[in-house]
Amino acid sequence: MCVTELLSRPHVKIPLRGGTRDEVIGELVTLVAADGAIADPKAALQAVLERERAGSTGIGHGFALPHAKLAELDRCILALGRTAEPVDFGSADEKPVTLVVLLLAPVGDTSAQVQILARLSRLFEQENLRRQLNRAASGDEVVRLLQEHEALIAAA
Repeated sequence: MCVTELLSRPHVKIPLRGGTRDEVIGELVTLVAADGAIADPKAALQAVLERERAGSTGIGHGFALPHAKLAELDRCILALGRTAEPVDFGSADEKPVTLVVLLLAPVGDTSAQVQILARLSRLFEQENLRRQLNRAASGDEVVRLLQEHEALIAAA
C-alpha cells in the first residue's frame, strides 16, 4: 500500500500554525474533517491525543506520526503538515518536530495500519526527503516528493 494513495492534496497543510503538539494535531484533524473524511472531529482528536498520552509519536529527526483508530472509518486516511516553527512532541531524540503525518485507521484493520506506519517510518528515515519536505513550497510539491521517494523505495 502506497502512502501517496492515502494522502490527498487537500490533506496537506503548509504551514501548520499551532505552537503545541495538541494544536498541530488539532489542525490536521480539522483538515481531514473539512472535506467530510471523518464525521466526528472531536472524537478523532480525542482518540489521537489519548494515543499520544500513552507514548510520544515523535519518531525523531524532526518527524512525528500521531495516529489513532476510529470506528467510523472503513479505510486509512493520512494528513501531512509542516509546522511554521518547531514543536515539542517529546521525541525520543529530544529534538522538536517540523513534519507531522496524521494517520487515522479503521478499528478492525490493524495490518493496514502497521504497514502504513512502517512505510512512513521508512520514508522519513531518509534525510534527503525530510530536507526537501521542509523546503517544499506547496502541498502539490509535498505529494510529488513523496511519490518520487516511494517509487525509489519500491524499486530498491
